[in-house]
Amino acid sequence: MTIFSKTIITKASLLLIFAALSILYAHSNTPQRHTIQWQGAEREYLLYFPDSYDSSEKPSKLVICLHGFNRTMNDFFQEYKIAEVANQLNAVIIAPQALDEQSQDVIDKAKTIKELTGIDIALNAAWGCGLRAKVDLFSFFPIIDEELNKGIDDIGFISQIVNNSYQNYNIDKQNTFIFGTSMGAYMSYQYALYEGNNLSGLIGICGSMGLNIRNLENNVSLPICDFHSVDDEVVPYEGLFKTALYRVNLCKSKEETIRFWVDKNKAKPSPIVEEIVNYTPSTDKTVSKYSYASPTNEVVHYKIHKASHEYYFKKENGDCMDYNEEIIKFILAHSKDSNTGIENTKNSKLKIYPNPAQDFIQINIDQGQVTIYNLQGQTMLKGNIAGNYFDVSSLKKGCYMVKVSSEKTSFVEKLIIK
Repeated sequence: MTIFSKTIITKASLLLIFAALSILYAHSNTPQRHTIQWQGAEREYLLYFPDSYDSSEKPSKLVICLHGFNRTMNDFFQEYKIAEVANQLNAVIIAPQALDEQSQDVIDKAKTIKELTGIDIALNAAWGCGLRAKVDLFSFFPIIDEELNKGIDDIGFISQIVNNSYQNYNIDKQNTFIFGTSMGAYMSYQYALYEGNNLSGLIGICGSMGLNIRNLENNVSLPICDFHSVDDEVVPYEGLFKTALYRVNLCKSKEETIRFWVDKNKAKPSPIVEEIVNYTPSTDKTVSKYSYASPTNEVVHYKIHKASHEYYFKKENGDCMDYNEEIIKFILAHSKDSNTGIENTKNSKLKIYPNPAQDFIQINIDQGQVTIYNLQGQTMLKGNIAGNYFDVSSLKKGCYMVKVSSEKTSFVEKLIIK
């Protein structure tokens, strides 16, 4: 009897230990692979919990990360360091995986092109986002006109993962952002046309809106942050490539895409333009920021020069800006739980200086309120502007966000305390 009791206790203890380990593993600081059944197929996604995630305290934000064509869900963690962003924002990350091309007709045409030209068109990992490739020989004789993964309901797939995350984890539904690179940006724009009113913002890098994008008439509005190089050799800034032999249409032009969202958001048609030089650059890549102000949802476009499609802006590269820093700033500015939302985009005439700062900052408006947040959205300092000066000597060294509000305007800027 005693031996039997000890055996039961031992098994119970082991079960408790395994259960505890399972919980720790599920909420560890490495992305975990999950699967769901969708449209008769097993679909994959990665789930990442930030360092500050707590199942019972303040809810986390949610960022949906969508990879590019022929890429994988691992890109965001291996190449783009999204975990660092998530930890600073207290954001849960879900990174779904796209399917290989499912249409045999499209696959066969790709094989024919390889046989005729020697060009191997890989069809791994394509989102069902309305991306249609239209290739005409001599600009008038069609040789390819196909939409990738046309029958795949990736909107439903992503929505199912998002809803599962809401149900199972401590996530604030009001702070859900979508972030796509390349074809993932195409998918982000397509998803937004169906679910945009449930999103807090969209971030797209080197992508556009597909020629067959759907639901354009939907009454949707959300903040947009778009990065694209005019020298992009994969997703053309003008929407097409043209040579003496052929014409390739791949997407709507960047101007058409931005104008579409400016109209949707009822933003001002004339942007504020500023040159972005957050850091002294050692490369020849330049960035101009176009900010379209709106009473509700702004549109921001970073027009880049001399950067290739795969290039990811980083401070350590010697670039004038850092993608992840701009993404953090955008998400903080449009997060509904941290009071960092802005009604108007930054006015280029308003300045915070010196920056980096040490004991004080100077702001060139006479009256207004200053609120300083850390990168987790917590209020660190708050007060009124006194004679254009604001004391920051109590802040520790690091990176912060400053919101300045007055009767006429409101803007958010990054601040470095040295």
